[in-house]
Amino acid sequence: VEGRIDEASEAYGEAIRIDPRSFHAHFQLADALMTQGKHQEAIAEFGAALKLSPRDADVHVALGYALRAVGRTAESAEHFRHALTANPNRTDARKALSELGIIPGS
Repeated sequence: VEGRIDEASEAYGEAIRIDPRSFHAHFQLADALMTQGKHQEAIAEFGAALKLSPRDADVHVALGYALRAVGRTAESAEHFRHALTANPNRTDARKALSELGIIPGS
């Protein structure tokens, strides 16, 4: 599985070199980097995806988890809140805020 994740990371990296404005490539590369435990690199790629689609709840949730993984909890909570603003039905964002000790909507 690890070899496939490495291959996927390389493929998404190449897709970004070809089309730096590919939301999908940035998001998928970030997801692969998270799987590899490369949280800082994932944060950068999720950030690039967010610039391309600033209201995307999926990116906000994923970036929230990446930030939480490196201890940046205040920023993490901000992205979970943005996800709930974009889509109030995001139970994953609501749960993540709860795990951070934050009551959604407060």
